Amino acid sequence: MLAAVAALSDDVARVALDLPLRANLSALDNIALIPLYQRHFDASESARQAHALLDQLGYADIAQLRDPDMTPAQRFVTKLARALILKRTRLVIDRPAPCFTMCPTRNSSGNWRHRPA
Repeated sequence: MLAAVAALSDDVARVALDLPLRANLSALDNIALIPLYQRHFDASESARQAHALLDQLGYADIAQLRDPDMTPAQRFVTKLARALILKRTRLVIDRPAPCFTMCPTRNSSGNWRHRPA
């Protein structure tokens, strides 16, 4: 399956267990690397875009966490944000099932809540 994901065209953003985060960087910095290096934004604009995306996903509070300090759901959201910030026409999530029991859902009031694993 990984070979099939790796063979996808360049217009596809990928989220996979096998595409690691940089362990020495925060969630914010892992996401901000994309606009910084691929679209040549300056560091403050890249960080602003990354923080806005984490906020939209309901995870602004993980911005300063590093990979070793993240839960599996936080790691997945960071990888998802990193893929979304690419602004590609398609998104492929390789083997998302392990995260589904850990990802948050909205309650009837519209607030985020984490489902028990």
